[in-house]
Amino acid sequence: MPSVNGTPGASKAGNRATYEAFVKAIRNAPTVKALADWHKSNVTEIDKLPPDWLDELRVEYADRKADLEKALAA
Repeated sequence: MPSVNGTPGASKAGNRATYEAFVKAIRNAPTVKALADWHKSNVTEIDKLPPDWLDELRVEYADRKADLEKALAA
């Protein structure tokens, strides 16, 4: 039976709330250090996400880090 977004896998449906919370945390990180600290404290849970979500999370992380670094340089 398909789960979230029509993709198979019960674990993916169960991880949706975690994934969304991670995206929100990344987007709301106030500093590069806070972003890095968040990642360190959540690495175990991050690794439990489906591979395609991990890729999306990496993009979110890299984009937020770049935005924060650009704001520091301004």
